[in-house]
This record gives sequence, structure tokens and C-alpha cells, in this order.
Amino acid sequence: MMGKLDGKVAIITGAGSGIGRASALLFAEGGAKVVIADLNEDAGTESVELIQAAGGDALFVSTDVRRGAQVESMVNQAAASFGTVDILYNNAAIEIRGSATQLSEEEWDATMGTSVKRLIGGQIRWITSGNQVLHIFQDFIYNDGETQPAGLGVRCPLMIATTISSSVV
Repeated sequence: MMGKLDGKVAIITGAGSGIGRASALLFAEGGAKVVIADLNEDAGTESVELIQAAGGDALFVSTDVRRGAQVESMVNQAAASFGTVDILYNNAAIEIRGSATQLSEEEWDATMGTSVKRLIGGQIRWITSGNQVLHIFQDFIYNDGETQPAGLGVRCPLMIATTISSSVV
């Protein structure tokens, strides 16, 4: 596989299914070596197999983005396998429906840890100093090459049908 990302190494969190998997396949099609970081080993392994079947190079690393030690291990495995990390796509997310007063403490911590901590002051942001970090939110996206928002705001008024959203709709 050759393309615009030829020779680049991309870590994509939550790449075992849905948008993460689709993105991983596109990154690989573009020539990137892809690290599939996900909690679901079966789904992550399937993503790797799909990339390899199409001629790409991929590695699965079981990772809980809420756990700093796991994130550090994932980055170290990526660097050991591919030599560097050029791109980080923070895609991992969970969605638990309910207001802040309806969620249990465990649900609140899981949501905040996965969907917020990973982005602001969390474990993943610091690992790509000088490289590209792409953050995806339900209602906006921005790219921060120097850890400063580029100011790109894209509204997404519709929920995207994924395995996560289908379980809560």
C-alpha cells in the first residue's frame, strides 16, 4: 500500500470497530503503518488482519486510554515495532446516556476518563511532541500540530451509526 502517508506510523485508539477501524483501514491504504489500540482484543486483532489482508502493516496493542501505564506501554510497543510515532488519532470513546445526576460514579469516571482525560491534560496528549495529534469529538474536530488548537470547528448534528451509538439509541 502506498500513498500520502507512506512511511508514517499512526496510532489510532478505539480502532477495533466503527470509525476507528474505518480510519485505520484508510490510514493503511494511504501507506501508514497502523497501531490498533483498543480494549477489545478480538476486534483489534480483526482490524489488524483486515489491514494485513489488504497488504498493509499493523500491530494490535491492548490499551485502556484511561490508564497511563497502558498508554506508555502502547507507545513504547509502537516505537519498538515501527521505530517512531508520527500520527496519533485519539478516537477511543464511550457513550453512556444520562445526565450527570443519573450516572453512577463508575459510569461518570469511565466516561470522563475515556472521553475527556485522554484529550486534556491526560495520558495520550504528551506522547507526540512535535507530531500531529487529531482529536475527534461528537460535535467538533480540530488538529493541533503544536498542542494549540488550529481553530477548525466542524459541527456534526447527527449521531454516526456505530456499535457504540447503536447500543444507546
